Amino acid sequence: SCWVKMDKSNLSTFTSYSALGVRSAAFQNGSPIRILTNQTKQAFVAIQGQGGTTQSTTDLSDGNWHSVILTSVYDSGGTIQNVFINGLPEISNKLLISYAPLTGSLYIGVRDEFLAQYYNGQLDEVSIWNTALSQSAITEIYNSGAPNDLTTLTNASNTNLKAWYKF
Repeated sequence: SCWVKMDKSNLSTFTSYSALGVRSAAFQNGSPIRILTNQTKQAFVAIQGQGGTTQSTTDLSDGNWHSVILTSVYDSGGTIQNVFINGLPEISNKLLISYAPLTGSLYIGVRDEFLAQYYNGQLDEVSIWNTALSQSAITEIYNSGAPNDLTTLTNASNTNLKAWYKF
């Protein structure tokens, strides 16, 4: 999960920005939180799934802070990714492949070291969890628009919080 703030005046049209990226041998060029812009520089989270690319509906390029949380559920039938923006569900998509949880390097603000897809905006409160968060935990993290202390949540165990970067 992370908080993002983007401004249209700093973005390019039809561009991919990566707020968080992962690179591992099993899933190269992975980008857990990928943001795409359209012809008017509106920015949306995008997930590539079995039915094509699915985009969120909330425009992230309005100059305001937005909570973006992506959860992944892994099983033999396929990996399901869910995107929540500002505490609300926006995308649920079955990925093209089913893969085990990623264990590669984490990149903040760029997709990976080989693809120069840098994030263009502000990031804060980046957190990594080793469990899919429940809707009640996501609501608590969003906290009506004010970042919360992730170590004191009642709906998510801080033992599942593996990294928390406050910038």
